[in-house]
Amino acid sequence: MNPLDLARICAQAYKDRTWHAAGSEALLLNQQGNLVLAFRGTTSVSDWLDNFEAIPFYDSQLGFVHRGFISGAAALFKIIRAHNLDNVYLTGHSKGGAEATLFAAKLAVQGATIASLTTFGSPRAGFTLRKILQNIPTFRYVHGIDAIPNHPWPLWGYRHVGAKIPLRSPAPNAIKDHLISNYIKALENEPYP
Repeated sequence: MNPLDLARICAQAYKDRTWHAAGSEALLLNQQGNLVLAFRGTTSVSDWLDNFEAIPFYDSQLGFVHRGFISGAAALFKIIRAHNLDNVYLTGHSKGGAEATLFAAKLAVQGATIASLTTFGSPRAGFTLRKILQNIPTFRYVHGIDAIPNHPWPLWGYRHVGAKIPLRSPAPNAIKDHLISNYIKALENEPYP
């Protein structure tokens, strides 16, 4: 699956959903024989409250993680894990990227095979997820000067998973660069790895 297709599926996850729990939503699609699970980003006041609930929470499997993001990811995990998700492509934009990262870590701890984890404008989701996901192909796209991937601050212990893959913005803007539509435009207009 290429990043442009995954970004388009992330955009679709804002309109369609397969599952929802604890204010989080995920869309499962079969794209040409590939299972893709996309997590929706922020759409409501309650989502924003989850985003700001950055006080570290200790998860017995994952270590310290973002309290607001793990509540949605864990609730979805309880529902979705019953389905066969071997070799799934996980993706998400914004809050959805953080939830996809936590979901991937939960799958990895259980020994599931993950095709890849691809995020767009994702904030940091935990302290030591990098170690748990070290053998998973991970792609972390950041468009222009998108402000969201800078949070929560690393000073608190939060770390990104995967190296940053920058996408150029024709007119850098910390807010507009975060829109999934602008990630799609950037991927349409430049070659991607």
